[in-house]
Amino acid sequence: MPRSSNKKTKLTMVGMPAKESMYEYKTQRDGAFRPLMIRDPFPKRGLLQFQATQQTGDGVASLEAMKKAFLDDSNASLGWEYKFEWLELFVVIERSHLYFYRPECMFTGFNPRDALASIHIPEIINAETQSDLDILDLHTKSGKVYRFHSQQKGEVARWGFAIMHGSIYNADGADDEGADGEDADNDIWKRLNERNQASGGLDSAISKPADRLEESENAVLRELFKTIMNSNAAAGSDKKMPNPDNPSRMIDADYFDTADLMKWCSNRLNACADKKRRKAIEKVVTQDSIEEAVNSCMVHDHENTGHLTYEVFRGGMCDFTSKMREVVLTMLNTFDKLEDWEYLEKVSGELTTQEYIVMYHRHLQQVAKACRKQLHQDDDEDVFITNKKQVIQAKLNGVEKEVEGPVSYTHLTLPTKRIV
Repeated sequence: MPRSSNKKTKLTMVGMPAKESMYEYKTQRDGAFRPLMIRDPFPKRGLLQFQATQQTGDGVASLEAMKKAFLDDSNASLGWEYKFEWLELFVVIERSHLYFYRPECMFTGFNPRDALASIHIPEIINAETQSDLDILDLHTKSGKVYRFHSQQKGEVARWGFAIMHGSIYNADGADDEGADGEDADNDIWKRLNERNQASGGLDSAISKPADRLEESENAVLRELFKTIMNSNAAAGSDKKMPNPDNPSRMIDADYFDTADLMKWCSNRLNACADKKRRKAIEKVVTQDSIEEAVNSCMVHDHENTGHLTYEVFRGGMCDFTSKMREVVLTMLNTFDKLEDWEYLEKVSGELTTQEYIVMYHRHLQQVAKACRKQLHQDDDEDVFITNKKQVIQAKLNGVEKEVEGPVSYTHLTLPTKRIV
């Protein structure tokens, strides 16, 4: 049935608001001055498509344009997503922040120091999802809207739930700001040193024996496993299976099958707009190769479960000769290779003063390295670079932007904090 003829398709956004009355500090019945609840996001990491901030605007107009594109019959074969600009990012929930990384950080590892931008999660007041469009809108206190899209059905609902989760105040001895609160630690040098420790990426994980992975490496592989496993699940829910002890009851599944992997590969391929790259992928990933990947991976089923569980998947990914490894890594290589400034031009984050200084410090290091590289000089050389015309022009551009709008640096808008 053509989409436009389906009158029941309303494409309503479903919100998960953080009620201010639950999180604001006030005098409670016991006389204590505290909130009833604190924001307690679940750790999560994975690939999401981010809509360029310039396109999102206040979120209303661009959302209506997306709904119209989705219901338009002429876009049914190509997909409505191709009418909009998306940027694939590796997104991580960690330390009460939502961090945006270049997608290759999923492979190389990551730490907050290398983030393109971040949003302090308590600044997010509502997470709205739309299951047909598979989009997630994050609304902040400053009125900005950050929009994400996923090719995997139901994934945006899981992200929304993880971001907006809250807990009873002090239930686990936690403070509202914790280690990430701006008032928790004002020593910027200590913050810089803390962030030198990177979390392991996929490359690090699959270069080791399966039983010797670190916690952060296991976390990357497990999130990837869950994404594949839930590819065919209903929107907002996880894959189910009969309870072995009580077959009449359904419980969360702990394995995926050929259909799940095939669906995940199809969704990943839809996210690839580069025709040359698509052809290269289609030569490696076929229906036969996917079936072979699942069947051959079962040699790692050392506990004879008969299912492709996480332990079996991990064994296959850590096996250099595994077909599973070849298929999964091929399907992950669908994102565009962009320079840092191209990412920063599209991404804007809600930053604290400390976050701003950390990123400013990192950016200066990148500028120095880029200049030395262009001049074919070693990093340890102390050379003055004089180019007065470009320097003056850069300063002029900065002054013009300062006059026109909010404080910004290298296209990174800071809507909630101002450096004075």
